Amino acid sequence: MIPTSSKLVHANDFRDLPRWLWLWVPLAYVTLHFTLAGISRALYEKYLGGGELGTNELSTMALLIVAVLIGLHTLWIMRGLEQSDWRLWVWLILGTLGCVYFGGEEASWGQHLIGWETSEAWQQFNDQQETNLHNSDKYGPLLDQLPRNLLTLGMLVGAIIAPLWRRSKQITLDPAGINFWIWPTMVCLPAGIFGVAISWPEGIYSAITGNPQPPRFNISSGELKEWCIAYFLMIYLASFNLRLRQVRAAIRDSA
Repeated sequence: MIPTSSKLVHANDFRDLPRWLWLWVPLAYVTLHFTLAGISRALYEKYLGGGELGTNELSTMALLIVAVLIGLHTLWIMRGLEQSDWRLWVWLILGTLGCVYFGGEEASWGQHLIGWETSEAWQQFNDQQETNLHNSDKYGPLLDQLPRNLLTLGMLVGAIIAPLWRRSKQITLDPAGINFWIWPTMVCLPAGIFGVAISWPEGIYSAITGNPQPPRFNISSGELKEWCIAYFLMIYLASFNLRLRQVRAAIRDSA
């Protein structure tokens, strides 16, 4: 990525995000969902439901806004470094734009917050009468299921399998190479696991009983999965940003 600059910091000297942020926050949030749903569905809907302006939806949008800001700040840092790999620029720009699209679609591009009426023409395009693309009758699978499935696959491979495999083989990536920066670090593991597996209990229960909604622990798994994906994206970009700032600091110290 930055061949000369990255050699100023050894791979083992990089510090990553604090444990409370990458482990305890997502663990506590997912546990809260199951706890409230287990106590009472009404209690769950009151504090974590609420539809498009509920706690889960708003917090998902907030995470994506933070992710976009981190992505922009990371690009600004790269702008001040020499010998930046163009592939990394493309990767970060696509990731940041992906967060913009994800957050915009979640908020129906402001409709849920501002409250404008959906036009008649858009109502015919959108099966939920919202100003977004992913609920389109025609393009929904392409603009909703496909990105979600690709992100889920990416988390499975990049945030779960790859870091665990590298740890088992005691493989350390070289900061002077692009792989050190593109592959998620271990701090992405919890959000990755939750994002991939959060809907499994509901799916297993439905396959066994034929009932799509369990009588207890009936969480809104689809919405919670979106929150976990948003959290993963934020943690991924924040980890990248933190490590890049350490390279910048090392450059300044060596000057």
